[in-house]
Amino acid sequence: MALCTEQGASWFLARNRILLGWALADEVPVDGLKQIQEGIAAGRATGSELDTPLWLCLLADAQGRAGQ
Repeated sequence: MALCTEQGASWFLARNRILLGWALADEVPVDGLKQIQEGIAAGRATGSELDTPLWLCLLADAQGRAGQ
């Protein structure tokens, strides 16, 4: 994530944030869900919608595991 920030690769940074949140969702659901939601917003802010369906599936999966 640091390299993405350093290089200005905002789309990759958003994707990394989503994957980090998805991985964290089992241990710390609130933080994991927040990371995913912020990552989705950041990814959409780049203008790319390419992986949005996948990102939303990861969010739904994390929400289900969190009992939401």
